Amino acid sequence: MIGRRYVTSSFGYRWLTAEPDPNVIVIDLRETLAIGPFIAALDRTLSELSTAAPTSAITDFAARISGSVRDRPIAITSLFVLSALGLSLAVLGAALSPALFGIHLFAAILAAVGLRSQRSLEEFLETRIVGLLAAAFEPPEPPSETQTNDRIGETDDE
Repeated sequence: MIGRRYVTSSFGYRWLTAEPDPNVIVIDLRETLAIGPFIAALDRTLSELSTAAPTSAITDFAARISGSVRDRPIAITSLFVLSALGLSLAVLGAALSPALFGIHLFAAILAAVGLRSQRSLEEFLETRIVGLLAAAFEPPEPPSETQTNDRIGETDDE
């Protein structure tokens, strides 16, 4: 569990899981002159889009794509990676070094193997690797009431 210890000791993890500061002032950006008009325009645009979404061909296409990704996420990702590798090879062309070609070839082999995957998203999320990653990024348990009261008592004594 070295990875978990490394992640939980990182600055980003501690910042994301820190207790909120009661002295922090919250500013509603919708009421500011600099950001307010952009947020209002975004709200209007999103409300119009949400009204049109049920009958949109784009929404139907996105629903079919998300269904395919849910059914076979590894295969869809592999297809995307193979397409990106093809585009990368076309752009690099003659400037491709042997080491870079080897990396492209290795990635293409992995993606080709991934095309054969029949796992659904639910099956993939139940794998051990995903479980370990989820455990590494899981926030710590909140302190119990007794621990909180003990900390308050310690600060009053000082």
